[in-house]
Amino acid sequence: MPIKRAFGALGAATVLSLSALLLTAPAAQADSGRGCTKLTDKSGGTAEVCKTWTATDNGYYKGTWSIGVMTSYTYVELSKDKAVSQAIGSSGSYPRLKEFWMRACSSLGTGCSAWW
Repeated sequence: MPIKRAFGALGAATVLSLSALLLTAPAAQADSGRGCTKLTDKSGGTAEVCKTWTATDNGYYKGTWSIGVMTSYTYVELSKDKAVSQAIGSSGSYPRLKEFWMRACSSLGTGCSAWW
């Protein structure tokens, strides 16, 4: 009987610990937000970029993006649900995507920054 009683107490403590963890764990992706960063391509060129996002439904987001100061020989690529294209203009929006990423690339052919 003492083993069963100890296991029961351990089980209750585990449930309480897990409940506390679930209540305090941050969400994988916030429902909305904005951020800015400076991306550096493989040649050392930089692009200052910003993006916003707002959850719509079923894991989709809408938002905006913008490019600020960018060095010569640098361009920005956008990944919209894994479809990659070069940014046209200095700002834009997306109405319904699961994923949106930006990166800076060198037109000298040396490579791109990590996706952000």
